[in-house]
Amino acid sequence: MKSPERTHREIRKIAVAFDPSCAAPALLEAAADLAVSFGAELEALFVEDSDMARLSQLPFGRIARLSSGRMERFDTEARLSMRAGPAARYRDALRRLAEARRFAYSVREFAGLALAQAANESTAELLVVSSVTGKFGGVPVADEEAIQFAAVLPRSVLLVSGLPVRTERLCVVGDDSERGDHANAIADRLAAGRGPAASDGFQRIASDVAPASEIAARVRDFRPDLVIVGLADAERITGLLDILKGAGLSLLIVR
Repeated sequence: MKSPERTHREIRKIAVAFDPSCAAPALLEAAADLAVSFGAELEALFVEDSDMARLSQLPFGRIARLSSGRMERFDTEARLSMRAGPAARYRDALRRLAEARRFAYSVREFAGLALAQAANESTAELLVVSSVTGKFGGVPVADEEAIQFAAVLPRSVLLVSGLPVRTERLCVVGDDSERGDHANAIADRLAAGRGPAASDGFQRIASDVAPASEIAARVRDFRPDLVIVGLADAERITGLLDILKGAGLSLLIVR
């Protein structure tokens, strides 16, 4: 098993990717917490939701404004205007977080590039993305594109739900592979310094033969803040994500 110290050195950069106009509130906080925990640089990737980009190119594009309840024309100008304010606010929020918690950061903008394309431009060992979306001014729902992307991404990824990401209750779902060892090492790192009571909020679930539905049931029964998944079988990861995607849990998939 890799030690927490080894894992700590391996994660030198963390990237957080989101569309500023429809990002989950917990996203930056989660990424900043991880950057501090691992002593890593944080790279913010401002991407553009592909559905919103396509809608703005259509002659009949409309979007509902929650403030007024009215439907308004949604074209390229409206799309850029909608992004400008949130992007400035996220830049300011990131600057304040970095100053308060003392970590290095950078910001890169990828107008017109989808999540997968922007992620390929980063060298970060860990990518943080939201598992929910509130685009078009609607109620936040599961982001199917991000969840599917996380299932096949060849690097570690943290899927953040709309809830704040805490580490008081950690659940590790792992097998006896190198990924399982790596997941345990990351969990040990995050749990370090919590004192004797930490064992009450720490569960490891061996996943050698149990079906995804049984594992998901055990995860739900434990009610963790964060699930850390270290599995060699990609199909088992996909199955677990499909079952847990509506449970409001944040999941860190280790590669």
